[in-house]
Amino acid sequence: MAGILPSLAGIALIDSTFIRSAMKTFKRAAQFSTWVRATRDEHGSLNNGNDLLSALGHDTVSTTLAMLLNDLSHHPDVQNRLRDEINAKQAEIGGDDATFTQDDYDSMPYLNAVLKETMRLNPVLGQIARSNRADDILPLTEPIITQDGRTLTEIAVSKGTWVVVDIASSNRRKDVWGEDADVFNPDRWLKTGEES
Repeated sequence: MAGILPSLAGIALIDSTFIRSAMKTFKRAAQFSTWVRATRDEHGSLNNGNDLLSALGHDTVSTTLAMLLNDLSHHPDVQNRLRDEINAKQAEIGGDDATFTQDDYDSMPYLNAVLKETMRLNPVLGQIARSNRADDILPLTEPIITQDGRTLTEIAVSKGTWVVVDIASSNRRKDVWGEDADVFNPDRWLKTGEES
C-alpha cells in the first residue's frame, strides 16, 4: 500500500503523496457538501435523488480507502495478517508478475472481512432519508411502549412522511454485533474455522 510507511508507536507515518491524495478527497467532500446544500428545495429536501447517487459514486471508493488505511494504521496486527494473505495469494497465482482477478479477490476471506468491517464502522453514507409515496405500515423489530402505556409493534406512516434510516448507529448496535460493536474486528465476518 503505497503512501503508508511503517508505523511508530501506533502512529502511522504517511508520505507526502498520500497526504496530497487525501487532501484532494477532503476538498471534494467539502465541494460535495456545498453542492448538497445548494440543491435543496424550499422544504430542505434534495431536489433529485439521482443527482445525489451520481455525486456519491465519485467519492465513495476514495473515502472507504482512506478509512481502510486509517483502520489498518491503528491495527498493525490486522495489517500484517492481511499482507500475509495477499502475499500468499500473489505467490499462488504467479509471483511478482501476478495480476489479480475478481475471483482471486473473492477467494481471500480476510481481505473481504477487513473491507466489510471498515465499511461497517465507517459507512460512507451515515444516514439515508426517504419519503414514502403512499400510506404504509413499518413493522418494528422491537416493540416500543408509548407514553400512555400502549405497546406498538408497527408504526403507521402517512404518505409524504420522511423516514431516516441511521446506518451508522445500526452498524454499531451491541444487540446485533455483540459487546465489541465499537471495535474494529474483521474476524466477526469470518465463519467459524475459516482461515485466512
